[in-house]
Amino acid sequence: AVILLALSLILVISAVSLGIYAREVEVDRLRDLAVPLVAEAQLLLAPGRDRLAREAVAEVLTNQAAAMEIRLLVLDREGVVRFDSASGDPPGENLEGRPLTAFIGAVERVLARAALSGLGRIVARPGEGENPFGDARVVFAAGGRRAAAPAVVALVAPVTAAPVLGRLLPPLLLTLAASLALASLAGYLLSRWIAAPIERVTAATGAMAEGSLDQAVPGEGGDELGRLVASFNAMSRRVAATARAQRDLLANVAHELRTPLTSVRGYSQALRDEVINDPVERQAAISLIGSEAERMGRLIGRLLDLARLESGQTRLEMGGVPAAPLLVSVRDRLRPEAERAGVHTRIDVAEGLVIWGDAERLTQVLENLATNALRATPMGGEITLGAAAKLPGARLWVKDTGAGIAPERLAGLFDRFARGDLPEGTGFGLGLAIVRELVTAHGGTVAVASELNAGTTVTVELPGGPPEPNGS
Repeated sequence: AVILLALSLILVISAVSLGIYAREVEVDRLRDLAVPLVAEAQLLLAPGRDRLAREAVAEVLTNQAAAMEIRLLVLDREGVVRFDSASGDPPGENLEGRPLTAFIGAVERVLARAALSGLGRIVARPGEGENPFGDARVVFAAGGRRAAAPAVVALVAPVTAAPVLGRLLPPLLLTLAASLALASLAGYLLSRWIAAPIERVTAATGAMAEGSLDQAVPGEGGDELGRLVASFNAMSRRVAATARAQRDLLANVAHELRTPLTSVRGYSQALRDEVINDPVERQAAISLIGSEAERMGRLIGRLLDLARLESGQTRLEMGGVPAAPLLVSVRDRLRPEAERAGVHTRIDVAEGLVIWGDAERLTQVLENLATNALRATPMGGEITLGAAAKLPGARLWVKDTGAGIAPERLAGLFDRFARGDLPEGTGFGLGLAIVRELVTAHGGTVAVASELNAGTTVTVELPGGPPEPNGS
C-alpha cells in the first residue's frame, strides 16, 4: 500500500510537471513557427495588392495554420485583426476587422523590438479588455525594418497539450507499469524476507508452548530481524536451561531426601512392630530418626534460602562491618569441629579494617566456605580466614591445605548440589550456591583457585560503601 501510494504521488507530480513542460514546449514551437509566417503576413498587408492576391495569401496562411495545428492572426500596427484562420463558426469566432484591445500593449512592444533588431517575438499576456483566447498561450511576432506595412502575427496555441502528451505519455505509462511491477515484486520479496523469520519464531514459540523447550531459529544477524531471532534464541536457551535446572533440582532433592526418609521409615516401622525391644537400641533408633528429620529440615531450609536469594526477595541490612570481630566469630563457631578433626585454624586480618555489607549474611558466607574447607582438610592441616582492603572495597578469603579440586570440577563448583571432590554424605552441595547468590547480592564477585595436593583458596571481593549523596 505504501509503495502504491508513493507511485501514485510520483505519477501526479510527473503529470503536473509534464503539463508545464508541454506548455513551454508549445510556446517554443510557436516562436519558431512565427519566423517564416511574418514574411507571408507582410505580403498580406502590402499596399497595392489586389483582392485575388490577398485571398491567395490568406488561403496559404489558413492551410499553414491548419497544418501547424494553431490559430493564426495577422494584425496591423493599430492592433486591428486583418486575417484570422478561425472559420467563423459559431458566429463571432472569427475576429477579422476587430481590434484586440486586450493585446494593444503587446502589439506595441513587439513592433518596438522589430524596429530595433529586425525581428520581435514575445509571449503576450492580456491587458485590459476582452481576451478572446482564454487560457491559451499567445505569441506575437513582427519583423522587417524596411517593411512598408509592418504586420504583427499572433500565433495562438491550443489549450490542450495533447501533441506533446501524445508523444511522452506512452513511455511514461510504460515506465510506470514497469515500476509498479518491480515495486510489487520487491514488496513481495521484502514481505517474505520480513515474514519468514517471524514465521519461524512463531512456529518455535508454538513448539515451546507444547513442551519442546530446546528451540533454535536460524537467521541471527545485525539487523532488526536478526536481533529478534537472536533474542528469541537466547530466551529459548534460558528457558531450556531453567527447565533443566528445575528437573535437576527435583532429582537432587529426591536423591537427598531418599536416604533419610528410608532410615526414618525403616526405624519407625521397626519401633511400631516392636522389632527393637532393647531400650538402648530403641533410644538409638529414636535419636537417628530425630537426626535424619533435622537433616531434612536443614535441606529444606537451605533450598528455601537459596530460592529467596535467586528471586531477589532477600533484603540486606547494609552497613560497616568490622573485619576482625567478623572473622573471630566465624573461627569460634568452627573451632569445636576443627579441634575434633585435628585441623588448625588461624586468622589473617588487617587491624581496623571495616567491610561494607550485611554482617549476618557475610557471616553465613564465611561459615559456608569454612565448613567446606574443614571437610576437605585432613588431620594436621590448616584453615586460614583472611580479610584485607582492596580499594575501594575489601577482599575476604578462606584458604585450606586439603587435597585440592580437580580442574574439570571448578567450572560448576558454585552450582546447586555441586560437592567438588567431597564424598557423598558430607553436605547437600548448596553452600557454595548460597555463597554465590549472597556475594552477588552485595555487588561482589567470588572466585576459586585450587591446586591438587596443595589446597584451595576461595576469594570474595566486595565493593566499597554507598556513594556520597549528590551535592554533599
